[in-house]
Amino acid sequence: MNEVGFIVDGFMEKRIVEHICPRAPVNRLDLNGKSVSIEAIARKAATYARILRRRCLRVIIVVDREARKESSQSIARELSERIAAEGVDDFVIAVSDRMSENWMLADLRGVERYLSLPSGTLGGTYEGSNGKATLKSLFRAQSRSYQETLDGADLFCSCDPKTIASTSESFRALLEACEDIPCHFLAGRLDSPASSVQT
Repeated sequence: MNEVGFIVDGFMEKRIVEHICPRAPVNRLDLNGKSVSIEAIARKAATYARILRRRCLRVIIVVDREARKESSQSIARELSERIAAEGVDDFVIAVSDRMSENWMLADLRGVERYLSLPSGTLGGTYEGSNGKATLKSLFRAQSRSYQETLDGADLFCSCDPKTIASTSESFRALLEACEDIPCHFLAGRLDSPASSVQT
């Protein structure tokens, strides 16, 4: 049986999981956008989670807050309650604030390295902002086009999870919930390469 399985928003997040936890099964929700109801996300996530729980000890569900008015914490609580009500157990909910790109921007030095920018070029915090628009602007300034499923996945996997957690409350909540899972990236442990992760 697998240690953990994943349910994620879309193609980029699926590629990220396939890199950092290569043996873990992963399903896409494909329910992006602020107009999608929390109820709809919970219903589909619960369906996938029940299937994954047949072969995984725990399921990690990662979704974006998008531009919803509710906080990441509020959305996570509602999703957790609705999914539990569907009879699913042993799952973790993580809601990025506002999207996966915001977690990347929580490691500014990592973004600078990826874009070959001088250290200290970027500053501030981006939690809750439109992270995708920010990254697109940064890539454009380097005469590059931001390709979500390529650059986004590669950039995320090159970032330091401890640094992300130090500035992103939503990512820190994910790491804290995954402390006992033997995945070096999710656990914020960088002493072993992702390729050696046992899931």
